[in-house]
Amino acid sequence: MGIFIAVGKIVIDWVARLITRRASHPQPETPAKPTLPAHPAASRSRFGGRAWHVDAHGVHADGRLWRTPGEPITCEAILALHRDLIMAIGQKHGVDPALIVMTIATEAGAFRRDRFTGPRSFRWEKHVLNRDAAPPFRGSYSAGPMQVLATTARDLVTTHGRRYGLAHAPSTIAPAYAKQPKPAPQNLPLYAPEVSIDLGAAVIRRGLALTGNDPILVAAAYNSGGLYESRANAWRLRSHGDHLDRAARWYGDACFVLARAGLR
Repeated sequence: MGIFIAVGKIVIDWVARLITRRASHPQPETPAKPTLPAHPAASRSRFGGRAWHVDAHGVHADGRLWRTPGEPITCEAILALHRDLIMAIGQKHGVDPALIVMTIATEAGAFRRDRFTGPRSFRWEKHVLNRDAAPPFRGSYSAGPMQVLATTARDLVTTHGRRYGLAHAPSTIAPAYAKQPKPAPQNLPLYAPEVSIDLGAAVIRRGLALTGNDPILVAAAYNSGGLYESRANAWRLRSHGDHLDRAARWYGDACFVLARAGLR
């Protein structure tokens, strides 16, 4: 009997020590959420192109902070229309709201008088392949404040919809057209800001492992589907026209208006 009592005491002491050790080093109940990379302090460049660095004020390159001239009326208009939506979706996807404002301004700034959406924002992209169609065919479109391609929207909802909380049916949210509709459709799900901004932020989220929070890399990947070398601009990153110049300026404006609104 004495042996059993001694063994019992040893077991009790071991359990007590184990409990004490776990209490002093508690284990997380769920995995910690990934944190986004901080703004890079040092200059960087890609493919030997223009060097830049980013801080809380925006993109610095060629010895200056990049901003649009005059008052930042485009970014102010975006924030006036969609402030709460942008902040909520930024939090949902872990995307810096300044990147969302920058993307809307860069992609749809020409449609400010149309509230950055509607039929005038409909853009036909004849070269884009609809791989999810049977048989596949070329010709798709982008539309709405963040100009998400219909093919990208359908793919994103199919592959990441549940994980990202995208409660949309792929064929409904971005229906495919066998040929360019003329005139542009009067009603499309992608015209809705709550749909377009949610999907656009999800596109940025999907690429964060490649781009981090860097606005130049985000803009290049968003515009070209990745980071590819190009000789067509000083940044040496594939993009359409002066897309990255405009993104750099709009990002500076976005930082400014968000800070002035007390949101940064």
